[in-house]
Amino acid sequence: TEMPSGLAIDEALTWAATNGRGGRGTIHYFATGNGSAASVSYPAVRSGTIASVIAVGASNNIDVRSSYSNFGPQVDFVAPSNDISNGGTLAIW
Repeated sequence: TEMPSGLAIDEALTWAATNGRGGRGTIHYFATGNGSAASVSYPAVRSGTIASVIAVGASNNIDVRSSYSNFGPQVDFVAPSNDISNGGTLAIW
């Protein structure tokens, strides 16, 4: 869900992207959400506006989006999860 800009979290993420780790910057990985929604949850949705934010969705062992994983244009990549409902055969715990 999109949140209004100017939140303290947004400001902290932006600051950390350039000033964190002694000026070397940081990267922030956030899950896209587990609501099966066609929109990425906050703060992962900020991957479209804050360069240091990486939105991570979930997939199963046959590279199909997990049924519960939120999705949308802000998703940067997906990682293996424990979903076997979309044809996967292995659960990752």
